Amino acid sequence: MTQAEQIDGGCKAIDAGFQVSMYWMPDLGGRERRRQHAENTARVLSAINPHYIRSRPLVPRPGTPLFEDVAQGRLCLSSPYERLEELAWMIGDLDVTSRVCFDHAMNAWADRRGGLLFRQDYEGYRFPDEKPLVLERIREGLAVEESMHVHVRELMAVQSL
Repeated sequence: MTQAEQIDGGCKAIDAGFQVSMYWMPDLGGRERRRQHAENTARVLSAINPHYIRSRPLVPRPGTPLFEDVAQGRLCLSSPYERLEELAWMIGDLDVTSRVCFDHAMNAWADRRGGLLFRQDYEGYRFPDEKPLVLERIREGLAVEESMHVHVRELMAVQSL
């Protein structure tokens, strides 16, 4: 699906009266394309302005082509800091009146107290009002020792058991 098709479909669903929830996967472009992925994601989501935007960070599953790409070194996953940087770029470019949600266990970044960096409720953060708060939370995540964050490789290992 192209960006134009996704925008057209999302806008048509909203115009038809549907409540639209869209998902984005931080790190789907891997380390090499994370900036491009963040910018393109923000552009598409801003054009649609869905009711909800939900973060589902990439965790390749065993038996999938993405898992094999990682295992064979064709896709380099980002570190926890690099994923937070990608979030910062995407959130920084996002121009919506949506709710932005981190309501999934894969959003496992830590705050300075060792708790979860983001609220993991279904209503999320109200944009644009709480956008500065989300950006501040990302800055906090980048300020803690990277080892406090769960690395996606740890999550992949749990899933392969």
